[in-house]
Amino acid sequence: MKNKILTLLAEREKIILTELPDLMPEIKGEWSIYMPVKKGCNPNMLWLAGVNEDFITAFNELLITEQLIDWNPISAIDVMFEHKTMYVMDLATPKLSKSTKHCWMPISINLMKKN
Repeated sequence: MKNKILTLLAEREKIILTELPDLMPEIKGEWSIYMPVKKGCNPNMLWLAGVNEDFITAFNELLITEQLIDWNPISAIDVMFEHKTMYVMDLATPKLSKSTKHCWMPISINLMKKN
């Protein structure tokens, strides 16, 4: 699964995270990925819903442990313009990042740039 994610990212400059279940139907499931946060930040900022545990493990290893992928917040307009999945919930804002309210932070992912 990690190799497929890396291959997709190598083929494209970036991928809107909510696009991944369309590109990789095998990741669909009943789990969600939330933004990894530090103490004092909102732990309820959704990145992607409807994925399986295996995908979450692979994604987190690539993002956090192996640091092979990077993420960037994007606007909901970018997601809409690209005709990708959107969630009907409040969008993450600086104010919501200090709360515990469930919200969605649209992001794109890309391969980590090597220095």
